[in-house]
Amino acid sequence: MDYTEKAMRYLSWERQQIQRQIPPGSAITLTWREGLYIGSIQQIVPDYDASIYLLSKNVERWSADFVETVTRLDEGRLILSADDSLDLDGRLSVVRREGNTLHELNGQQTEFMERLIITGLDQSGQVHIVEHIG
Repeated sequence: MDYTEKAMRYLSWERQQIQRQIPPGSAITLTWREGLYIGSIQQIVPDYDASIYLLSKNVERWSADFVETVTRLDEGRLILSADDSLDLDGRLSVVRREGNTLHELNGQQTEFMERLIITGLDQSGQVHIVEHIG
């Protein structure tokens, strides 16, 4: 099956979504637990730690052929892998990025993030952090 047309429609939609993100995100293809996923990452507390990202990805596994077609058509797409010990079953996850690999937050990062009140994403894709406790 040729996924080119479907992938081009997806990429058009994805670019619109990423353009709305504040701070700006980046399109990704992610390998995790032997599966391929597509989505985006964006830094959420760059003034505190530039390695902390919000990961947004498809929940269900999509066809590997479709994901590979999306990746092939999007030359600037980041190719990332995630540590298999991460729990990325949901659509949104907060992760630590080191190069092209996603990891669990370290202890200090976790403590910092636990003190934040994050109200979520608005329709534009902006992350809202209401306050830092303590």
